[in-house]
Amino acid sequence: MGAVKTWLPTGPSALNCVAMLPLSLLLLLALAPVSAPDLSLENQLRQEYVGSQRLLHHFYAADTLKFNIAGEPLNQERTIPWTLAGAVVIEKVTLERQKLELQGHRRLVTFDHQHKQLTFTKLNEKIWIEVATSNGPDQARQLRSALAKVFADVDDLPSLLPEYWRDYMTRFLGKQSGGCEERQPHATAGVASQPVAITSRGVSPGHLIKKAEPYYLPIARKAGIEGDVQLRAVISKTGLVTDICIVKALGAGLDDSLIAAVRQWQYSPYLLNGEPVEIQTSIKTTFHQ
Repeated sequence: MGAVKTWLPTGPSALNCVAMLPLSLLLLLALAPVSAPDLSLENQLRQEYVGSQRLLHHFYAADTLKFNIAGEPLNQERTIPWTLAGAVVIEKVTLERQKLELQGHRRLVTFDHQHKQLTFTKLNEKIWIEVATSNGPDQARQLRSALAKVFADVDDLPSLLPEYWRDYMTRFLGKQSGGCEERQPHATAGVASQPVAITSRGVSPGHLIKKAEPYYLPIARKAGIEGDVQLRAVISKTGLVTDICIVKALGAGLDDSLIAAVRQWQYSPYLLNGEPVEIQTSIKTTFHQ
């Protein structure tokens, strides 16, 4: 079969064709609305989000976070500690034809142990959050479903964080957890700036032969964040520090900084009857100006 050709009038013929259209149809064409954002939905989202403090599901370092229509992240950048990148305050909401944009600032997360609550310090770092959308009767449901994946509730945090945070955050939220406390290697070590062996009978102490110092992050120092971070860990049979978990957190990225340093430590193994054994240890570091 030959190709089917479509004839489109041009020039005066095109004008004649338009002139032949019924007046009612011309009026409908002229008055047909251009696809535009739902202003009532935009106003609802502004009332709900502007001025609110939110926790994120994902902890990317980028200042622009992009999500598809299902609320799944499109960013490929590195992630950073959640106490640096997990909290934002929303200051502006704009609904456009193809995206919802939320603008605001990041907030530094620290811990108020006396009142058992998170505290937030506003940072100068701006953040843009873009969520893909499309106009239509289902837009409100679609956006709310996507935003539920962009933002998290406080109770969601334990499941979103690295393993070494989970037991602590579960307990901080007032829930039962014994994962960190229940570990029972052959012996224990006391709390100090580095482990001090308080060993079981017959266990000869190991020695720290390689140590890295935690980095006092400038953003935490500038914000005046000071205090203790306490960890529990296991010194393995090979002298490496493993099974690290947080016992007391400070926030502002300093807990993760200490853990990154401790993971580089190396011990000569603890010995029981001449054989290497695992040792439970506590580690405490104070960050101060």
